[in-house]
Amino acid sequence: MVTGSTSTSIELAANGLSNFNTVDFGDYRLSAVLGGDASLSFNNRLVTLNQSESNAILLYLDAENNLTSLAFEESTLPQIYDHQIEVSNLSPDFFEVDLYFVRKDETIETAQYQLLGLDYADSRSLTLPSDYYELISVYDDNIDTQILLDRSELIALNVEANYIITIEKTLDSPTGYKISALF
Repeated sequence: MVTGSTSTSIELAANGLSNFNTVDFGDYRLSAVLGGDASLSFNNRLVTLNQSESNAILLYLDAENNLTSLAFEESTLPQIYDHQIEVSNLSPDFFEVDLYFVRKDETIETAQYQLLGLDYADSRSLTLPSDYYELISVYDDNIDTQILLDRSELIALNVEANYIITIEKTLDSPTGYKISALF
């Protein structure tokens, strides 16, 4: 990010998080390049940081394989008993993806916590109590078929952290899609 003459450069691995960076509120310029390949880059993306807000920025490849970003505000409240979860659908193959947060005594049909109809390149928030959850991502074709995109191992939401969940394409999964949990 750049503002005035201040510049910060950060290197990240795929599905990685940077350390929290404190900056003054204001308007910033965000530029990014993927793996040193100038064809997979963008420059001068405007990011506005308001006073007393914490923002997260996701970098990803869009449907045309261009590097792009998605920004959202994170909770600044303590995350001891309840956790604000940000979920983003980064798979251009499916619009209106459903994500279920399934506890040990639930199925997707009985899951108390769920995000339904998450569009591509969209982000939504959900607050969950501390517990263990299996994340199950499904696409419903509204005809007669539900397609299981991915399911996670049990994830314990029991630390003081913000959580970012993404649904994305991958070659490393039998279904071709994966759920990534960053915290």
